[in-house]
Amino acid sequence: MVRAPGTRSAMRPPSLVRAGVASGLMEPALGTPVGGWGARAEHDAVGRHSTLTATALALESHDGCAPVVIVACDVVLWPGAVTARVRAAVAERCGIAPDVVQLAGSHTHASVMMDDPTIENWEHDGLCAAARELVETTVADVAARAVADLQPTRVEAVRVVCPVARSRRQHVDGRLVVGVDQPVDDAFLDVISFTHPDGAPLASVVVYGMHPTVLAWASLVFSPDYVGAIRDVVEDALGGPCLFLQGCGADRAPARSFSNSVADADAVGRAVGHAAAAAMLAHRERTLVATPTGVLESGASLAINTVSPPDALPSAVAHRAAELEMSLRPRDLAAARSRVARARAAVAGGDSASSIELARAVIELDISQRFPDGERASVPADLVSIGDLAIVFWPGELAGAYERLCQDESDRAVLLVTNANDYVNYLPAPHQFAEGGYEVDASPFASQAAREFVDGVVRLVSKGE
Repeated sequence: MVRAPGTRSAMRPPSLVRAGVASGLMEPALGTPVGGWGARAEHDAVGRHSTLTATALALESHDGCAPVVIVACDVVLWPGAVTARVRAAVAERCGIAPDVVQLAGSHTHASVMMDDPTIENWEHDGLCAAARELVETTVADVAARAVADLQPTRVEAVRVVCPVARSRRQHVDGRLVVGVDQPVDDAFLDVISFTHPDGAPLASVVVYGMHPTVLAWASLVFSPDYVGAIRDVVEDALGGPCLFLQGCGADRAPARSFSNSVADADAVGRAVGHAAAAAMLAHRERTLVATPTGVLESGASLAINTVSPPDALPSAVAHRAAELEMSLRPRDLAAARSRVARARAAVAGGDSASSIELARAVIELDISQRFPDGERASVPADLVSIGDLAIVFWPGELAGAYERLCQDESDRAVLLVTNANDYVNYLPAPHQFAEGGYEVDASPFASQAAREFVDGVVRLVSKGE
């Protein structure tokens, strides 16, 4: 894996594991409420842009140990109760432990609602519940098919910087708001390629941290947002299904945010997708091994070579879970419940403007219910190792700074995947706690949690070797 500038890096040989992949489309009925924007006056979907998908990648060691399953799905988040149901369903169908199933949301804000409080706000005719059931059923199905498809596979990984993402912490009229600020110079783009031993494509994984919020409150179409175009470009260039996993994008977004234009969403996705495909194709060329077979005399003496990819080394695939002890901010559960009740009553009474307050109140209630009391809490994190590649799944949103913070303190290649397996909201960057802003207001964590998170991830990764 080639790491981005500023991180410890070394070329490493490809891994040899067993892998299987399967993908499925999800088409919720039109008329189903889409997303959960507080500024949205209407919620029922009137159309579709691109396709919502669920794609599963099953992985196991070359010696056939129990597989690990990663599912990339076009939802904004995975509530804990829903995660538990889906993990149990996959475990039963595949004969594996539930906790080895990693459910990751692309974080598109133009998909179906998955959490009970948001569904309660906008449900009608059972459409929200039916859409969530469709997601759960599709995920369980593709996971089972991926496990059934396990076969010998080469794994290559590359990391570059992709300067599409910008800071979304923007100052407007003296306020720190969610918008579009300057490009960031440390937006890591990770690409993992899975191929058959003969070079035929099996699948690829793209990890990038950036909010999929090109389509916002004025859009009423189901869409993976820019993620769909990333997949289309990568699948065309590299072959096989592409899994997109959301990285550390809590405070990052594209310049075209909130335009509500499907053309803009596609443009953003193509920019990232072409960068991902180019990075992997260049990596493959760079790592080819030239073996001389003779010399041909011409105007110069010419070496004749056979060119082949480097040998893949049999590698272990493993899963490990840990509870990270993190410091909390104080919360008032009773006050949060009262706030939601007041806002919900106002909306029911015809005050459409109160939908903004309701959306904010639901966020506060979700945090307060998840962490009702105490100064510290245990937050789960999952590690999937592929050789020395460490993929950490986190149940919330991480600021972009954590990519470098965790990488710089680890001797392994660390990929952070967010919006996975549950939802504990935001963990702002260390310096952002003092600055304030939406990410800080929405976070359940105290400032010291930033250091606790990095230390916990480094320990998890080290123990997983």
